[in-house]
Amino acid sequence: MDLIPKAANQVRMKIGILEDEYITAFGAEMMLKDLGHQVLYKETCAKRMQELVYINPPDIALIDLRLQIGFDGLKAVRTSGSLQGMQTVIMTAVSKPEILALANHFGAVAIVDKMITSR
Repeated sequence: MDLIPKAANQVRMKIGILEDEYITAFGAEMMLKDLGHQVLYKETCAKRMQELVYINPPDIALIDLRLQIGFDGLKAVRTSGSLQGMQTVIMTAVSKPEILALANHFGAVAIVDKMITSR
């Protein structure tokens, strides 16, 4: 089963992306648009993402857990997990069990391994 399936013509997922690098967020945005989904916004600031999900909640919040300074990524997971009808998918290269357990506790419905590429 696909985590974010290809959208049927009349069913389109609205997605918000929180990623600490615009280039990676842009790649995710292009992939999701190619699958027929609508990316409402892509942010690199967890606080701004929290504001946006209240104003215009997506169906899915795609959150990168590399944003760990002050646990910003986890705060965004907690915010999005508390909103009715919105699902949170975590993408991360971090495999610390305590962080993944917190993400799950805060409402993440799936965790996707993120490939690390050399620059």
